[in-house]
Amino acid sequence: MLLLDEPFGALDEVTRAEMQTLLLKVVADTGTAAVLITHDIDEALLLSDRIVLLGGAPARQIGQWTLSLPFPRDDAVEELGTLRIEILTTLRNAVRRQNSDVSHAHA
Repeated sequence: MLLLDEPFGALDEVTRAEMQTLLLKVVADTGTAAVLITHDIDEALLLSDRIVLLGGAPARQIGQWTLSLPFPRDDAVEELGTLRIEILTTLRNAVRRQNSDVSHAHA
């Protein structure tokens, strides 16, 4: 199992794309499971077959999506765009709820 915590965060776009492609190849060729932690929704959509969205303090699961699109996903713009909007909406709603809870706690 590969545990990857923001592995491509400090890379330029070209190197990042090359390393993402390499990761997909290694996982496919070896059958190795990978857990990728990222703050980049687009990266999660391109590399994952399952996305778990964490939020709050302490962190808890606020959303989960299963992606059945084949790799590479470069041509799946419409499907990925729809999922991206859904993930962002879930995240924004969770942040609003958290901010509302904090405001009420201090009132």
